[in-house]
Amino acid sequence: MGCFGAAVNAETQHIDACLMSPPKSLDPAEPPIAVLLGLPFHDLTMEEALDECRFALDSTQQVYFVTANVDFAAQAYENENLRKILFFAKRVVCDGMPLIWISKVLGHPLRERVAGSDLTPRLLQICSEKKKRVYFFGSDEKTLGEVVQILSDKMPELTIAGYESPPMGKIQDWDNDGVIQRIRDAKTDLLLVALGCPKQEDWIYLFHQRTGASLSIGIGASLDFVSGKQVRAPIWMQRTGMEWLWRMGTNPKRLLGRYARDFLFLGWVTLKQLLTQRRRTVEQVSTGQSIESEPANFLKLVWSGSVERATLETLAMPENWEKPVLLDLSGIDFMDSAGMGALAGMARNAREAKQALGLLKPSDTVMRTLKAVRLDSLFKFLDDEQAFSAWLTESEMSQTGADTIRFQLDKWYDKSNAHLLTSKLQTLIKANPQVKRLLLDCSQVTFIDSSGITSLLVVRRQLLERGGAVELVDPSPPVRRVVSLLCMESFLPEHHERKAGH
Repeated sequence: MGCFGAAVNAETQHIDACLMSPPKSLDPAEPPIAVLLGLPFHDLTMEEALDECRFALDSTQQVYFVTANVDFAAQAYENENLRKILFFAKRVVCDGMPLIWISKVLGHPLRERVAGSDLTPRLLQICSEKKKRVYFFGSDEKTLGEVVQILSDKMPELTIAGYESPPMGKIQDWDNDGVIQRIRDAKTDLLLVALGCPKQEDWIYLFHQRTGASLSIGIGASLDFVSGKQVRAPIWMQRTGMEWLWRMGTNPKRLLGRYARDFLFLGWVTLKQLLTQRRRTVEQVSTGQSIESEPANFLKLVWSGSVERATLETLAMPENWEKPVLLDLSGIDFMDSAGMGALAGMARNAREAKQALGLLKPSDTVMRTLKAVRLDSLFKFLDDEQAFSAWLTESEMSQTGADTIRFQLDKWYDKSNAHLLTSKLQTLIKANPQVKRLLLDCSQVTFIDSSGITSLLVVRRQLLERGGAVELVDPSPPVRRVVSLLCMESFLPEHHERKAGH
């Protein structure tokens, strides 16, 4: 089954297990989040970030961290798929002094820059001390060879489990099954991927759970600093936020255009976010009180008034995520970056718990704030409680022939709701034993990952037993992209309908 086939059975079993088991408990220690330029940055110092890495390395889960700078934010602003990949990283730390400055302007100051080029050698030292195994994927063969030699001399206790550089080209053209197997066989604890953004984030998101590595991090050009291929700026430039100027001076041909675009983006989107956070008059300021009620099949929470750094502790939060959550935002008249961080935390927790989160009648203030940084696509907006209940249990479905059903997919599928999609489609097929052909309308899907694709493959397997098939109708660009990356075109073919007038 191509570059994805080796994982289908394992991921199918994982989804089947999710149908039978309750959501796992959440990590209660997630740091405060500030949303800047559309990304959720965790307020961590370097030492705290390293503690988070230690915890991840000792965990049995497979997670990924992101060190995001202005260029990451600029690319994510234009790339919805990348935006969601970064949004749902286990931890997102701030790698850029301009972002630190902006956080202060927007009302939720981040305490410290955590540069990937500083984090990488510290992480390697931790692995040396904890006897953890490191695998390098990316960069070029010459740089990797130099890095391995340097580390062997400087850190003789460090176990380098393996290293390799993929060929030039697209991810889907690589031998990803082979790469993953080699990483697994090496019993890797820490996977450092040096492919540059967005390729390294795409690769990590698609495959990190299959590698067996406890922690995966995209490190960009950090290995160039380890090898000496690039030289860090003087300390005073790093501390004053001028390191970008040093880097541009060392490679102006490559970086001048990128930095110019990044700074234009920085000014424009910061202004947009700032304008949505304009203070109200004193008469408009409310207390930020929140109340909650509990219908039968979901938990309803209400946030009102001012949702900002000073009122975060007054906001109602789920004691657990054993039920879907409907969050009423109709009464909010102010929201800053810390308030958006609280909302981002809700979305992240819902995903971790594999539960649905809906936003009820968000006020104009909320919608302006989310749209300013293009986070509106992350959420499901609803007009009433009945619509939320219907969303939890129903999807648009129509019978198009004696043996054919057409099913409308929702906007977003990943590991948080893939098991629900599987359950829904399996129920649909079981209730219609005559059906052999399932047409999945993918036109509205804005995001899907390997878990969502696996759900479709599970259903395809069941229909194959009837001599049937699954076809994708009008797949959106995100769907086409992931199906191509996973080499699934022959298993999930597109269905081309005859258009009127043809």
